[in-house]
Amino acid sequence: MIFLLYAIISAGLAPGQCQGPNTPFYDGEKIRMDVYYHWGPLWLKAARVEVSARVSSANGKKTWELQATGHTLPSYDWFFKVRDTFSVSILQDGFIPLNALRKTSEGGFISYGYYQFDAENNQVFITSYNNKRPFEKKRLSVNGCTYDLLSGAYFARTLDYTKKKPGEKIPISLVVDNQIYDVFFTFEGSDIITLRDGTQRRAWRFTAPTLEGTVFKGNEIITVWTTDDGTNLPLKVEAKILVGSVQAFTLP
Repeated sequence: MIFLLYAIISAGLAPGQCQGPNTPFYDGEKIRMDVYYHWGPLWLKAARVEVSARVSSANGKKTWELQATGHTLPSYDWFFKVRDTFSVSILQDGFIPLNALRKTSEGGFISYGYYQFDAENNQVFITSYNNKRPFEKKRLSVNGCTYDLLSGAYFARTLDYTKKKPGEKIPISLVVDNQIYDVFFTFEGSDIITLRDGTQRRAWRFTAPTLEGTVFKGNEIITVWTTDDGTNLPLKVEAKILVGSVQAFTLP
């Protein structure tokens, strides 16, 4: 499910000014997406992704508690079994990540990461491991707007894309596993898309290069379409993976 979290963040924000102009999601919001794998001439439903947001508090301050889970369907597990969980706690004031957790199992490759963000000192403390290396603790310097994948995806929804120009490249700093990646995505403007049920609607379109890993070759292009009504909800995602390609559609 990692490929669903790459449509993220915007430029033009100095460190410490990470809050977008809107908060289009709400307490109790849930998003469900079905993922389809391209097998010859067929698109086969292979996985389900669920993302949720709820309001909470930490040390007397209001927070967003975000969670995303993804799993392949039993009929697809034999081919490439996926069991992924992401969660993050974010201060509502400034939309600053506090801590994040990633637990992924993809095709037998297991990865774990726990991230503690120190915004005051521009640092993140990481505890991580995977099949190829033991537990490792690391401290990295970050800028004031560095995100994990899930908090970055939600931050992107707070931005006003009516002020962006087609072709505008938007940089982002991401912490993934035990590294910082300075990457970008591109706002491609308005588009007309066909949804899974055959209906058409207008949407914002974004593209971004992928990071090499258990699912991607690296430097492939992922395309994401979102609503253009200010909520910036994901509608459709399309990407090439190590074997074949995938599409994902948000359920009504």
